[in-house]
This record gives sequence, structure tokens and C-alpha cells, in this order.
Amino acid sequence: MTLQSLTQKQHNDLIERAIEFAASLQERVQDSIATHEKSFYYKMQHIIENPEYKALFMELLDSSVLSNNPAHSHKLIERILRRYEFGEFFTLYEKMLLYIFLQVGRYAPSLSVPFFIKQIRKEAGLMMRFSMPTSSPKSHIANYYFIAKKALSQEIIKDNITMCKKALDNSHITHISIKPSAFFTQMWEGSFIHSRDELARSLKELFAYASKQSQAQNLPKIITLDMEEHRFLQLSVSAFMEALSGYSELEAGIALQAYIPESFSYLMQLCAYAKARVDSGGKPVHIRLVKGANMQAEKFYAAKHNGRLPMFSQKLCTDANYKKMLHYLIDNAHYRHTKLGVASHNVFELAYAYMLLQHCVEPEYREHFVFEMSMGISMQASRILGEYHTLMLYTPVCDTSSFKEAIAYLLRRLDENTGEENFMASYYAMRVGDSAWQAQKAMFLDSLAYIPKLSCAPIAVQDRAAVLDLQSSDGVYETDTEFFTQANYQWLTKALAQELPKDTIQAAYIKEAQMLYGFDGREIRKVAFAKGFDENIVPASLSRLENLIAIFSKATHLLQEKRGQIITTAALEIGKVPMQTDMEISELITLLRFYPKSLQDLCDTHAHTSFMPKGRGLVIGSAHSHLSISFAPVLASLACGDQVVFKPSSLVIGSSYMVCECLWEAGVPRDMLCFAPMQREDFRQALANMRTDLFAFAVGFGKRSSLESIATAQPMLPLIAHPTATNAMIITQLADYDQAIKHAISSAFFYGGVGVRKLSVLIIEQSVLDDTGFMQGVLACARSLHYGTPYALQNALGVVLDSNHTLEAIQGAFALKPQRDGQYMGAGIIYASANELSAIDRDLPLLYIIKADDIKHAIALANTLDSNICALESRDEDEWVYFRKNAKAHTLLINEPTIHTASAKIITTPSGSLSHTIGIYNDIIHFVRPVPNACDENLATSIIEPKFKRLLASGDIVDSRRKALENALKKAKSYVYYRNTEFMLSHDCALEYGAKHLLDYKAISTLAYRVSSNDSLEDVLGVIIGAQACKVELIVSFEAIDEDLAFLRENLAGLGLIAKFVQESLQDFIARIPQNDVIRYHTKASAMDSIYQAAAISHKRIIPDKPLDNGRFELLWYYRERVISIVHHRYGVFAENKLAKLLE
Repeated sequence: MTLQSLTQKQHNDLIERAIEFAASLQERVQDSIATHEKSFYYKMQHIIENPEYKALFMELLDSSVLSNNPAHSHKLIERILRRYEFGEFFTLYEKMLLYIFLQVGRYAPSLSVPFFIKQIRKEAGLMMRFSMPTSSPKSHIANYYFIAKKALSQEIIKDNITMCKKALDNSHITHISIKPSAFFTQMWEGSFIHSRDELARSLKELFAYASKQSQAQNLPKIITLDMEEHRFLQLSVSAFMEALSGYSELEAGIALQAYIPESFSYLMQLCAYAKARVDSGGKPVHIRLVKGANMQAEKFYAAKHNGRLPMFSQKLCTDANYKKMLHYLIDNAHYRHTKLGVASHNVFELAYAYMLLQHCVEPEYREHFVFEMSMGISMQASRILGEYHTLMLYTPVCDTSSFKEAIAYLLRRLDENTGEENFMASYYAMRVGDSAWQAQKAMFLDSLAYIPKLSCAPIAVQDRAAVLDLQSSDGVYETDTEFFTQANYQWLTKALAQELPKDTIQAAYIKEAQMLYGFDGREIRKVAFAKGFDENIVPASLSRLENLIAIFSKATHLLQEKRGQIITTAALEIGKVPMQTDMEISELITLLRFYPKSLQDLCDTHAHTSFMPKGRGLVIGSAHSHLSISFAPVLASLACGDQVVFKPSSLVIGSSYMVCECLWEAGVPRDMLCFAPMQREDFRQALANMRTDLFAFAVGFGKRSSLESIATAQPMLPLIAHPTATNAMIITQLADYDQAIKHAISSAFFYGGVGVRKLSVLIIEQSVLDDTGFMQGVLACARSLHYGTPYALQNALGVVLDSNHTLEAIQGAFALKPQRDGQYMGAGIIYASANELSAIDRDLPLLYIIKADDIKHAIALANTLDSNICALESRDEDEWVYFRKNAKAHTLLINEPTIHTASAKIITTPSGSLSHTIGIYNDIIHFVRPVPNACDENLATSIIEPKFKRLLASGDIVDSRRKALENALKKAKSYVYYRNTEFMLSHDCALEYGAKHLLDYKAISTLAYRVSSNDSLEDVLGVIIGAQACKVELIVSFEAIDEDLAFLRENLAGLGLIAKFVQESLQDFIARIPQNDVIRYHTKASAMDSIYQAAAISHKRIIPDKPLDNGRFELLWYYRERVISIVHHRYGVFAENKLAKLLE
């Protein structure tokens, strides 16, 4: 009798029998729990009832492998134990051991810590093996999962294959499971075909060896490919079928996860493949049906890449899909050419599958079904179930070298099995008939009823050829391109082969048209270079926010349509790797959504202020991140109604022009966005000859020397400079070494190994360098990166932009000398000393490694660099806190790579001047002119208020000074309010699962204020009050003292104000400019003004505007923004406990 032939009544009867069987199983299970298992279940029940116990247990597991130094390990474990009130979690015996560990163990950590780890291994021993089997189990089949490292290099793949071959050599092993991530390198994810072929090659080698050993030992040798992240699904199924096709005599299997909707369609593909295989005389294909066990990883990945979670959001759907897949195999008799492993610990699911097997499958094919359970989860249930049908026990195996990976496996299992809706969460205390049993029964029945309604259409569909509007749930962040899909691989391959436009690129105020050539000498298209700045253009208006949103929204769609064309142009222009250009386009689209929203939020928050355009701005682009970071101020300017003249790097004119075309086509007037490509000499001449008031602001990107020459050549240009920096990463002995290697190599060498986000210096603690395995891993990982033409998608490293660079002049000793093929260069790693860091070459794909004694020494070394970004790899929260307090870079990252995708919630950071960071909510303020319409209502009490009122009440003050004092007091109240609510706090820039992105501020140290003839008493008071509110040391410098200054100096202490008044000549003031952080000088910029000239030479910022009434905007002058991002997903949501110290 087939399932399809059952009447509704017959099916209902079968379901009732399944429920009765489930009750029988559960009763037998509860009556037969072994004594040694009760302790484990006791802990599990307490973890379920108290989430803090779960966090405690997870952290203790992780701390056991955190450090090789016993003293460090004892300190970490002690801190964890003292953080939690573990109450009933531990047994009396365990509490006694912990008391001894805490009180005595600190004096002999070399003894106490190994004993602690031994106890951890003992607990873990219920769920895994720590050695190869020496006998074959009699009551069940063992499927051994040999826990392996993720493949960061070819060497790791070879080691993992060798490990599996040793397992296949063992005559007591017939089944092994492997993870896809262990058998193809995931460092670079740019080519679906390359990754699939690499995985297929590894599988073929293992299948060949399994076939050989099967014949030699006359035993089955069955390899099952487990499932991991959703993004590996298509790649894994494709590689599995390709690899197995050459081994018809061999049985092999693959797992499918029911919580992924499209697993059903892949089941159909596999069944069709298996039928054709069996019909041709081959062996059946094993399919392991599971519900899914990577939810935390999937949540983190989706959040990080702005994608939708590809799983069902409801357990009801997962359970329904699980049964739908089971029905499909039975309904269509696919069990005749497949073998199914029904993997579950839910007695309802197991009982239902057993009833289907007994009533709907011919007896001769029932051996094609096995029940699968995991070691240690419910051993008594597995023993009982084995009495009814063949049972396979999923048995993890690890050795000493893979214990860290084993801990990660245990953490995943623990999190999965204690989830709120998981059957195992009720299992330990559940009795047949109680409320928990009835709830599980209802969930089982509901999922059966839901099968006809279930849609198995993919949730997270991505095909760039379809030009879908892919954005995050908040409607701002563009979803990253998923390169592990065949559809996107085909889209990109087709895009790189397409013909590009040939019409001439037009600029305003043109000189003449010339041909642009690509990095390989091929013609691109002609460009009409500008010969200077057109000073006569009067911009149209773009001030209506509704119109702006519509225009920017249309521009996002145009960019999505032309994504492939822009990628191809950038590849042809400078050999930019397609994956990098794609990332930049996603960031650009994100910014098109972000800036209008940011401006709207600003207007809504400050209803009493109008935000007027600043005027005309100049943006000087760079070849690095030229589509995201360079365009950020362009978009911000347009959003605020400013006219912007954009001068792109001469290396990327073609792709930059395409972006501008999208903006023009969307509705941005050409006289609002003036495209001005210039040759270097013409640009210098234009700067030298322009009117000093031509630009209200300027933003520049590039080398520090280039930006400094611009500032020197035109000191009146109000330039916000974003120079390319020497970014650093620190790795301490408390880091996750594998994660640190992955982050360091990706940060140093992805996207050509150059750019504003590039990691240049890796500072490693001596104890880490002494670990030979660590440096072997670093070098192996770097060697595994491909380099060459950007048209081969497996290449992470492409063209060296400056072909004049040579390796001969490099200081330091090569640990890995880069290979070079013409314009292409591979990864290079150099051992350097601290005194060689000044000679670092940031234009080549080189990573400099220097050693440090400890984290204090490492941060001191990092602070000597001109870093935009400093990253820390450590799992110790004390080190996080010290890093945050002492590292000087304006962007601090903890357990994150310095490169990122559009997902990084700070959008286009890291890239910033000392004064402001691109892409966070303050960014928009720098492109508007706040004009108050009424007094700000956000005021706070200031400590100077009583003293001001006392002086005002004295009656000896003339009206003009009274008015100045009253207005200054209002300023003080606003300044104090915003200092307390904005500038003294850390702000979560964006919510992201498993990560924190915090914006905070650090006040400048010194301010030199030169009083001008047009400064009023209120102006001087405003400067003093602002500096005092921010605790900035202030010098008030003046040539001659007038009555107002004399009045203020006389009453300074009485008003509760602090400032140093200095009467000095202009030359004396100029002499003190280099010693101060910022200069304040309320005089219009002039090429003849010696203060502006001196500030330009010293690269000091001048505040030209008089103090604003609103502290939210005025105090931005006194603070430097700093962003700190930390990834803490290691413990799921409970890692928030580890952030407490960092957030203080």
C-alpha cells in the first residue's frame, strides 16, 4: 500500500498508531535512563530553564581551549565562574572541585588547568569520541564524523583528506561523514565553478580511495557529505553528483536540511540522479534527512551580508517540509534507488517514519531506511529504537589537534538542542500526557496538516541577471552578491564578455578628447578632459526631499541594471577584481538610500533648525574604492542640495562616468553634478588659478603626500582629507588562531591587496609567533590565493597599479616572496622590525609582520602608525577594554577583518579624516549649513548658570553685554545637554545580530583661538564655553585688547569659565599653530592670510564659523569621531555578557 493510496481515514489511523508508538517509546526511555546519563540530563534541564547556565557552560567549554598558557587559562576560567551565579547547575562534587580550583588552583595552574580540561573532555565524552574505534558496534551502525578544520589553504585540504583516508583504512569503520568546508578553500569566494570543481576533486579522491578500500576489505565504505551553510547547498549538491558519477560501484550519501525550503527541489534532483544511476547498474544514493543545525551561523551570515534568512521562519514550516520530503521519497517509490537516513531525536517524527515504513514500503526495500541519531543526545532512545529497526549513530571523532573544532561542534549542538521549540528542550523533563507532551503532539499534528499549504520556493533568491531590488529588512543596506551560486557566476561571466559603450565621455569646460586605454593596452573609449573649473555654472535646485528620494531610488535601479557593465569597465580600466567592484556598487546603492534617510532623520530630530546647502563642493576621487568611498561625499552633497564638482582618478574615469550617467538619467541635473576628469598638470593649474571662494568645501582621497600638496597649493580650499593609511591588526595569544589567520590574510590581500582598507601591518605577540603551526597556517593561507587577470574569477589578486614598484627596494626579510607575472603579483609576507615601518609600501600586495611582547607593546607599536583602522584578534574581554581605551586609530575592530562588504553597518567606513567618518549618521551634517529658526528646546542645567545669573543680577552691565551673557548662557545649556546625551555616550550605529557597531567621540586636546576684529563678546564666550564643556585646553589669542575682552578677562573666574588669555603678535600666534590640534579663526579664507597659509603648511584644521547656538552641531568641532565594531557571535545571543566591560 502506497502513501498516495491511503484514504484520509487510513492516514489518520496511521498517525494515531504513530502517536501511540511515540508514547510507548517515550515511556520506555524515561524508565531506562542510566545513572551516568542522569547527571548530563540534569545539566541540560537547568540550561533550558536558566539561559545564564547556557552562557556559563558555553564560555567554560570555550575557555578550555582559549590559551596554551595555564596561568592565562586559569585567569579566564576564574573570571567566568565568578561572573555567574551557577547555583544548581553543578553537582555537589563538581562544586567542591570548582572551589578547590578557584582557591588553590591559581597557585599551580600547570596542574589545575589540565585537570579542568580533563573534566571538560569527560563531559564532552558523552557526545564524541577522542580516538579511532578499535571494534565494531553490535547494536547499531556507526557513522563517524571526523571533526576537521575549515579549509583555509590547500595544505589543510590535504591534511583533511589524509585524515579521512586513515579512517577508511580502519576495518571497524564503514561509514564516515565529512563537511564540505573542509575540502575546498573558502578564503576567496569569487568563483562558483572554481569552488565547485575544487570540492568535486576532493570528493573524487576520497571516493576513489573508498572504492579501493571497500574492495580490499570486502566492507562497505560509505562517505556522506554533510550540509553546512545554505550558501554551500547548490555547490555541494552539484559537486557531489559530479564526483560520484565516476564511481557507479560505490555507495555514497549527502544530507539535506528541511529548514531550507529549496531542499525539497534538491531532493527531487538527487532522486532523478539516483534513478538514472541505478537504472544504469549503479548503486543507490544515500540521503540523510535532517531538520537543520546551523541556525546561529545562518543568522549571523544573513545579518552580516544584509540578506534574508534563507530558512523557514517558523518551526511549523520546517517540520512540515521534513515530512513532505519523507512523503516524496515514499510516494514515488524513490526508496528503490535511494537509501534514506531519517535523522531526528523527536519520538513523534521517528514513530511516524516507522509507521510509514511498515505500511507503505515493500519489505525488501525496508533495509533502505535507517534511523539516525547523534551520539550522547539520547542514548537510551537510540538503544530502544534499535530494537525495532536499523539504527545509525552519528559519532563525532576528534583528536587533540582538533579539540578546538570539537568545542565549536559541541557549542552548536548545545545551542540547537536547548532551543525554545526544539523537542530536546522538553525531552529531559517531559512525561507522556503532561503539558509539554501535549504541546509537542500538537506541533506534530499541526505540521502534518500544514503540508498542503507549504511553499518550498526559495526565500533568499539572488540572481543579479534578474535585477531584483535586494535590500535588508530596514530598507537601507543593499544585499551582498552571493558568488556561491551558479546563476550569479553565469551572470558575471556573461557581463565580463559584453561589449562596452564607445561614445565619448563628456566633461564640462572641456580641453580635448583623448582615448582611454586599459591596463592591458586595450582601448576603452574616448574622454573629453576638463581643462579647469567652470566658474559660471549656476546649479539647479534639488532641495525637495521627496524629489530627492525619488531620484536616488531610480538611480539605485539603474545601478543594479548596469552593475555588470560597470564591473567590466573597472576590470578593463585598472584590472580591478570583479568581486571588489561588485562590493563597491552595493555600498554605493546603500549610500543612495542612506543619505536621504539620514537627512530626513536630521530634519525630524531638529525641527527648529533649517538645513541649507553649503554651496559648491569639490570631490577628488581615488582609484581605490572609487565607486563607494569616493562617491560618498558626492551623494551626500547632492542630498543636501549642494552643487558638486567631481574629479575622478584618471585611472577610473570610465566606470566613474557610468555612475554619474545613472545619477543624471535618474534626474540629477548635470549642473548639480559636474563631471570633471582632469590630467594631473591641468588639475594643479586649476587649483592654483581658481577663485579662493569657488568651493564651500572639498573632500579628497588618495595618498597623504598628494592631499598635502593640494592643501599647500591652495590653502584656502576647505579640504577634508581622507588619506590612505597604514592599517594594523594585532593578534594576541588569546585569539582564535584560525579566525585570526583568515581575517589577516583576507584583509591584506583581497581585492588586489591594495586600497584604503588594506591591512599593511600584522602585529603578533611573541608567544603566537613561537607557535610554528600559526605561521605555517599564515603562509599556507597566503600561498593558496590565486593571482592574475581579473577575468578569471578565482583570482583574488590582480593588477599592480604602479608597475614601477620593485621588490628589490623592500626592507625586511621575506617569509613569502610574491610571485610576479608582468602586471600581476601574488601575495607577499615580510618580517620587519619596528624601525622599518616607515618604509612600508602600501601599493603592493605585501603584509608586514612585526612582533610584540604583549598587547600593551602591540598597541604602542600600532599607535606609531598613521592608521585609519586598527583591528584586534582576541577572545578576552579584558584585552577588548584595554584596546578600546588605548588604541588611537579612528576605527577599531575586534574580531573583524579590516576589509568588509556593504554589510558592514558603518557602511563605507573604515575611511575617515580625523574629524569625521564617512557613512555614519553625522556624515550628512558636514554638507549642510544649520540655520536656527527658533531656540532649541533641548537644554540642560549648567554649573556656570548661577554665576552667570549672579553677574546679570548685579545691575552694573550695559544692555549689549547683558544680551551677550544671556545668549551665551543659552548656548551653555544646549552644549551641556548635547555633550551629555550625544558626545559622552556610545551609540549603537546599527543593530546587527552577533555584532556591535558603536560610535563614540574623543575630545581634541588643545584649541588655539585667534580673536578677530569682527568677533563679538558673545562669540568669544561661545568659544570658551564650548571648549570648557568638552574639557579642551583653550588659548584665546588677540593682538589688542578691547573693552569686551577686558570685561571678559576680568570676570572670567566669576563666571566659572577657564581659558588662557594671551596678548601676542600675529607671528607669535602663527608660531603656536603646529602645537595645537585645531585652530579657530572667524575670518573668511584668503590666500593672503598668513594664518591660513601657516595652518595649511602644518596641516591643521581651521574652524572659520562663529559658535552656533545648538550644541549638537557646534560641539562636532571639538570632537573626533571613533567607531568600534566587535563581533561576538561565538556564543550566540548570550555573548552580550562578555560585552559588559567593553560598554561601561
